[in-house]
Amino acid sequence: MPLPVNGLPKPAYGCLVVFTRQGGGHVGFVVGKDKAGNLLVLGGNQGNRVSIAAFPTSRVAAYVWPSVGGAPLDPTPERYNPAIGRCGNEQERGMKKGF
Repeated sequence: MPLPVNGLPKPAYGCLVVFTRQGGGHVGFVVGKDKAGNLLVLGGNQGNRVSIAAFPTSRVAAYVWPSVGGAPLDPTPERYNPAIGRCGNEQERGMKKGF
């Protein structure tokens, strides 16, 4: 699958991740990975609430980074080093430290 405009080849902390699913899709923000390698994603309507939930990378359709005036921006290199955590308060505290 070709990368979208401002698409990334791999996840970066804070990037928008687009998932496939039967009947539609889902989007959220990458905030880390769990020990199994699943993405930890901050999103809405995850268990009928805003939460951090784990999603397998096999469902990823795209990783997207913002642009300014149509000019692509690149995440800083340290954003590509995922924090290992788990869903819940421990991971939410880790978000404050970075990816």
